[in-house]
Amino acid sequence: MAMFRIRPTLVAAGIGLALISAGGLALAQQSQSTPTPVALTAPSVRPPGVHPRPTPRFYRSGGPFVGEAQALARARGLRITGSPVAREEVHLMTYEDVVAWIGSENSYYDRGREMYVVAVSAPFEPKLSDLQEPNATPVVCRSYFMVMDATDGTVLSIGCGGAAAWPVKLPAMFSK
Repeated sequence: MAMFRIRPTLVAAGIGLALISAGGLALAQQSQSTPTPVALTAPSVRPPGVHPRPTPRFYRSGGPFVGEAQALARARGLRITGSPVAREEVHLMTYEDVVAWIGSENSYYDRGREMYVVAVSAPFEPKLSDLQEPNATPVVCRSYFMVMDATDGTVLSIGCGGAAAWPVKLPAMFSK
């Protein structure tokens, strides 16, 4: 019959773990018997439509801009690989105009910040998040749009134009 020797450091670690567990159980039992009173405070209520606006981080720059060519190239690169581009159009707009068109806003952008809005008539498949991926049915759009910060080239938004060959909802400056 073989004998096993238990190292003293393992014995000490085991005893320490047992003491910590016992202390935790004692604290848990103590806290259950004496509940801590909670003071209720009145909720903060603002008048409707009044919301604090964070200080913008990206202001109107006045240029230099990345250029229409780079905006068009970036937008073209979003189409399904190998598919032809039937039509494309780009316009320089203020972020305020983009917000009025899309209907949502990132408050860190000053409303005067310059943006390129690009519309493309080409097949496009919106990217799905990891959460959507296992259950979602892939969608292929016949057209799409992209909003790009004209100063630094950051893409702020990409959207499906739907089943139409040209996005239906575009700012008025785009041709129909």
